[in-house]
Amino acid sequence: MLSFRSPAIVDSVSFTYLITHAADSGGERRFELGATGHGPSGSRLAQRLSQHIRDWNRDRTAQPRILAAPYTFPENELPDGMFITKQHVRLGLA
Repeated sequence: MLSFRSPAIVDSVSFTYLITHAADSGGERRFELGATGHGPSGSRLAQRLSQHIRDWNRDRTAQPRILAAPYTFPENELPDGMFITKQHVRLGLA
């Protein structure tokens, strides 16, 4: 686990978080990112976080977009991304 502000994904019964582990790189000190999950859906959440890591690895220049839409905005019209629905707004990261 990272020692400071480790990204995590949580659902109602499980969670996963970012981890690092030493990687064999021919004598150079290197680390790889991964994810570990806990709870009934921990494995699924860890796979989801790992996919985000792989996506980031392919395009490190990508910039995240933070989005906000009114709560009444149709969910099927939101762009791809992760959204949290609050009382008056849908907040997203794409």
